[in-house]
Amino acid sequence: MRDYWSEIEEELQEREKQITPEVIEEVVQLFIEAGMIETEVSDSLKERIRLFLKKESKWLTIDALLIAIKTLLWKNEKN
Repeated sequence: MRDYWSEIEEELQEREKQITPEVIEEVVQLFIEAGMIETEVSDSLKERIRLFLKKESKWLTIDALLIAIKTLLWKNEKN
C-alpha cells in the first residue's frame, strides 16, 4: 500500500513540474484572446492560475486542462 501511495505522490509531483511559467502565460493569452483586457493581468492572477492548475492536475493532465480551458473560452466567445 505504501508503494501505491508513493507512486501517486510521484505522479502528482511530476504533474506540478509541468506547471511552468510558459503554461501560465499560455492560459493568460487564452483569457486575453477571449476578451480580457491586458492591463487586468497581474501577478495575483497568474498565481491564481498556477494554484488552479496545481489543484486540478490531481484529476487531469496539464494538457487536458489546457484543452478544457480553450474549449470553455471558445464556447463563451460563440455566445
